Amino acid sequence: MRTRILSVTFVLALSACGSDFPLPADEACTATAGETHIAEADASPSGHSVMLHVVGSTCVVAGDNVLRLVPRKEGMTMHSEFRPQSDTMAAEHPMITGISLTMPSMGHGPAEEPVIDKDAHNTFTAAFQMPGAWRAEVTFYFHDMTDVAQKAVFDFTVH
Repeated sequence: MRTRILSVTFVLALSACGSDFPLPADEACTATAGETHIAEADASPSGHSVMLHVVGSTCVVAGDNVLRLVPRKEGMTMHSEFRPQSDTMAAEHPMITGISLTMPSMGHGPAEEPVIDKDAHNTFTAAFQMPGAWRAEVTFYFHDMTDVAQKAVFDFTVH
């Protein structure tokens, strides 16, 4: 009887940490040479649609991740692999000026602040300490609208 009570307590503790978001066996995170769409949002105030990609993986995982903000283009779908096709597309990418990451169900953010790539201004590195539902609030400028700050909020799952 004592063992059973301990195992129930252990399961409840894991569930409280947000680890109840396992991937089905046929959807395991794998490495990829490209990027994978993980979330989409409308930027405010412009209303332009932007997407959040994870680079080099098919999903965001606990640990270090490289994430990229890209404008929505015709034919892009969620959770499909994407490879930038030209330098002109890179010139259209937004320039990130701020990132706030939170795990709403737990009331905290990551242990370390995300770091914006100084060379690729639409890319940042984030370390997620636990799996579960996360939110990214990203402030940025479009290259053709540098006088208007944009904001987009993305909800996604860390596996």
